[in-house]
Amino acid sequence: MSDQALTRSGVPFTNTVQEDSLVYEINHSKEIIPCISNLYRNEAFSDVILVVQNTRFPAHRAILAARSEYFRALFYGGLAESSSPVVYLNDINVVAFKNILHYIYTGQMKLTKPKCEESEL
Repeated sequence: MSDQALTRSGVPFTNTVQEDSLVYEINHSKEIIPCISNLYRNEAFSDVILVVQNTRFPAHRAILAARSEYFRALFYGGLAESSSPVVYLNDINVVAFKNILHYIYTGQMKLTKPKCEESEL
């Protein structure tokens, strides 16, 4: 027997009765990515500003470090950037970085084939 219920906080959980024991199962994995994606679109709770070609990107160290070895080393590897509120990233194109940041927060990326110039044919 299984019933859907809500906790006092409004968080849904499933009540499952199995052989004289009551088991509570909570699975919010489908809600996690949208929540993290919302952080990407909103400056709330950001704790670092990444600057690429004079464009500022508010971001969240923990999310970047969890999703990228590069950012994990940058923020938690004892480098000067680990305590700096503003981090300048050189040698990367702003459009490419925006796509990378979008991927880190959403898990989605769209790549398009560049159009060939007629002179290149």
